[in-house]
Amino acid sequence: MKYYITADIHGFYSEFHKALDEAGYFIDPEPHKLIVLGDLFDRGQEAVEMQRLILELAR
Repeated sequence: MKYYITADIHGFYSEFHKALDEAGYFIDPEPHKLIVLGDLFDRGQEAVEMQRLILELAR
């Protein structure tokens, strides 16, 4: 199993989504998990989008 690990996203949804995309997270056919550590929503202007993405990925 492959693990994608990130920390301190701080509400920067666009950058986070781009990083996951560049790492192949969304097209990875093998079983994989995303581990998010640290602050998710406290600075960036895209906290709502970040929350939606995290909730969607948690399903």
